[in-house]
Formats: sequence, structure tokens, C-alpha cells
Amino acid sequence: LVLLGASCGGGGGSASGSDIARAATKSARAGSLEADFAISGRGLEGSGSGVFNTGGKRAGQLSMKVTASGRQIPVDTIVTGDVFYMRSPVFTQAVTEGKQWIKLDLAALAEQRGIDLSSLLDASPTPTNALAYLAGASDVEKVGSESVQGAKATHYEVTVDLQRAASHANGSVR
Repeated sequence: LVLLGASCGGGGGSASGSDIARAATKSARAGSLEADFAISGRGLEGSGSGVFNTGGKRAGQLSMKVTASGRQIPVDTIVTGDVFYMRSPVFTQAVTEGKQWIKLDLAALAEQRGIDLSSLLDASPTPTNALAYLAGASDVEKVGSESVQGAKATHYEVTVDLQRAASHANGSVR
């Protein structure tokens, strides 16, 4: 598995797999992280950023812009456990009769449909899971440096040994 665009603080030069793994562990222990992300699916693309809890309880807040059928749609989401609170002008116009927020309870929907939500969520990519992958970092190559929100950051291309990452992982991340 190769991860592109991994970023670590500091404007330093080279790094080893162990350096990347230590940085990922330190980030996970911080309690929260800020991440930029991209999504892509059938007729849907988008990007956004958010702040996520790296502890046991899934929580976070994110903003994204999604393009569907050539139309760019802003979506704000607050995540708390298995519940998503979402706000978008599209929801206000289409389904909520003027209400700004809709509630999406994944646990209730999964139960109605007979789906095992825990296995689905464990398999889904999350910022915490991405940090766990980096525990298996092996080959590291510096790609470049830049300033991210005023802080120096170094971007690396990292090859990840998934067996090594799994051996270092805990709980549902494993």
C-alpha cells in the first residue's frame, strides 16, 4: 500500500519508516486531528476538511463541497457516535420543509435494514485508521515541503507493510 501526500510537521529532510510511525502514534494520542479529504463515487466527487476525535468515541465536525450532476453542493456535518447531523441548502429545499439540519442515525437505519453497523464502520476509512496504517511505514521518500496554515510541513510518499501495521494496531482499528 502506498500513501501519497503524508505530511509531518517541521520542515525537515529525510525520514525513516520509524519516524513516520512515531509521528502517526503521536498524532493519534493527541486526542484529535484535523484532516483534509477527498471523496469520489458514482457521479459524485468532493473535498473537504474537518476535525476528528481520535479516541474511542467517533466524533467530529466537517465541511465539504460535493459535486453531483455538475452542481456544487456545500454540506456541513457533525458526527457524534453513530449519528450524523447534516446541513445543506439542498436538504432545506428538498426534504426538511425549511429546517436547516437533518439527523441521520446510522445505528437505527442499520437495525431497520438488518445490517451489522460495527463491521461496516470498522471497515470504513477514517482519520484514526489512516494513522494506524502509518504504524507499518517502511520505505519513505520526501516528495516536497510547503507551509500549511503557517506551519512548515514535509510531504512524504510512504510504502506501508499492512501486516506490520496490523501487528501494532489496537482494538477495532486492527
